[in-house]
Amino acid sequence: EQLVNSSQYTVVKEALWCLSNITAGSESQIQLVLNDEIMPWLVSIIQDGRTDLQRESCWVICNAICGGNPAQIAQVTQTEGVIPAICK
Repeated sequence: EQLVNSSQYTVVKEALWCLSNITAGSESQIQLVLNDEIMPWLVSIIQDGRTDLQRESCWVICNAICGGNPAQIAQVTQTEGVIPAICK
């Protein structure tokens, strides 16, 4: 959580890159990310962040949707604003 809330751009970028790799993994790895309730933060980055951070945030979300089980997919897609954010 400290990494994704860092005021340093490069720290946030690397944290997002790590999260996108984790959500490209197993369902249990995806669940660990979802347990941290990070989706609203990802949505806010997509809405207001720099382009490269927006892209990494989308990868985190899309990987979780593509590799997640039905319950995980529901959890991601029911996050307020996530669908419009990834459509952006």
